[in-house]
Formats: sequence, C-alpha cells, structure tokens
Amino acid sequence: MNRVRAMEKAARPSDTAPPDGLATRVTALVKGYSLEVSSRSARDLDACLTHLEKGSDVYINFIAGDDLGAKVRCAAALRGSGFHPVPHIGARHLHSESQLDDLLARLAGEAGVERALLIGGDAAGPAGPYESSLAVLASGLLAKHGFRAAGFAGYPEGHPQIAASVLKRALADKLALAAQQGIAPYIVTQFCFDAPAVIAWLAALRRDGVSVPVRIGLAGPANVATLVRYAIRCGVTNSIRALTGRADRFLRLVSDSAPDALVRGIAEDEAAAGIAGLHFFPFGGVAKTARWANALKRGRFRANAGGGLDVEV
Repeated sequence: MNRVRAMEKAARPSDTAPPDGLATRVTALVKGYSLEVSSRSARDLDACLTHLEKGSDVYINFIAGDDLGAKVRCAAALRGSGFHPVPHIGARHLHSESQLDDLLARLAGEAGVERALLIGGDAAGPAGPYESSLAVLASGLLAKHGFRAAGFAGYPEGHPQIAASVLKRALADKLALAAQQGIAPYIVTQFCFDAPAVIAWLAALRRDGVSVPVRIGLAGPANVATLVRYAIRCGVTNSIRALTGRADRFLRLVSDSAPDALVRGIAEDEAAAGIAGLHFFPFGGVAKTARWANALKRGRFRANAGGGLDVEV
C-alpha cells in the first residue's frame, strides 16, 4: 500500500498517534529541509516558488553535459525569488582552471552565491585538471571569489568504488583545508535507505572528532523505476546496489514510494539530535517532494504499525 496518501478521518487499527516525542522529533528533523533542482527544468523553479518557504536552501545539481551558463542563470533566478542557491561543482566535469574560475566568478557576481557543494562527479576520469572535490578546493578559487562555505559528500552506506578508509582520510583533508582557507565546511550525504547505517555512520563521524554540520540525504517520493533511473543518471548507485543485495528491503520499496520509515527510524534515535537537517533528492519531482516534506514539517502524519508514517499530503 502506498504510504503517500491522505489519511482517512476515521483512524484505522494500524494508525496510531505518534509515540511520545516522535512528532516533535520528526518535525524538528524536517524543518529547514533542503532539496535540489535541475538547471535544465523551468518546472523545478516554478515548484520552488509554489511550495518552498522563502529563505530555503535550493541546491542545483551538476550533470555531465550541463550548460554552466544555465546554472548561473538558475542560481540568479533562485536568488531573485528569495531562495539561497547552492550549486554543485562537479570536479571531474570541469575542463580547465579558467572554466572553474569563470563559473565561480559568475555565481558569486551574478547570483550572490556564497556556498557550493563540491563533488567528484562520478565520471570515469577527469575532463580537466580536477580529479576530486579536494582538488577543486585546493585551487583556492572558492576563497578567491568570496565563498563562505563548502559542502562535501558523505557516504553512510559506503561507496561502491572507494574504500571507507580512503573516504575517511579524504574527508579529513577537505575539512582541514577548508578551515585553513576560512571556508566553513559541512557534509551532505548521498541518499540513503538504512536508518541504522545512517546513525552508525554519524556516531563514527562524531567519535572521530568531526563536528561539522551534517545533512542526511533522502530520496523523495518516487517509484522504484524512477529512483533507479535517476540514481544511474546522477551516479548515486551505491544505495541501489546495496538494496538489490537485501531483497526484503528492496521488495518493500516496490510498494513504498516515500522514505517515511527512514525518517521515523532516524528521528527515533537520540543521535538525530546531531543532524543539521534533511536534504531531499526529488526523483519523483520537486513539487511532489516538497508537498510531502511540508506535510511532515506541519505534523500532518500518523505513526503506523509497520514502523513508518502515514502522511497526509
């Protein structure tokens, strides 16, 4: 049964009021959520105008072949509409230092951008001088153009091609270098499906002394076919591979199209207090994701016997 549905006035036996404190925790977790849009889609901007609060963080994704000028225009449109644009910078898709220099100059000058999410880009090899997000940061160009903060990717469920020890060392290097440059670092994770894995990863991060803000990435409401298609397109394949190796959870996603069980699982753990917020990958559409997240934020949900939340969208 699809969990993204309007609640009936008469509560069913499986519908219960949220356990003590759960409603407060869920709404606190979702409050101030961010999501991302494509610079290729005018519909995405329209959805932001209709469904997002002014002042929300709106990330602009970076797909191979994207027009960088369109990214600048998208950022400027978001800024002009009262949002905080946060563009992705895909290291391996950049062809030259001058291209990166020009992009950052335009983002700052034409759109007032002060933050960016630095990602590797998940290409087989670099198109230019930047192998990684660390290399982009090491260029010094973000500091040159007045960027105040930089986000880096986190991988609670691991990376299909990079060992955990390598990820750990690279993150430490990026956080240290950002601090040296006077840039405030934070982490945005790839989209996840396993609440215990998220909590365990966060706990390990804090044990290692990493205290920067962390936003947990979730796939917004979408059917599995759409989810897989966007995961491949965006290079976010690690969670899909993990799911196909855990048949019970994968089969559950065939009928469930929203991350309600994951939100509940995270909110119920005390470690959720250390999470800065949620970041949604709107594979089912920006409007659909925002409506669902807004319903959670406004407390329009009930806990169910299956361990999830029935959300009144």
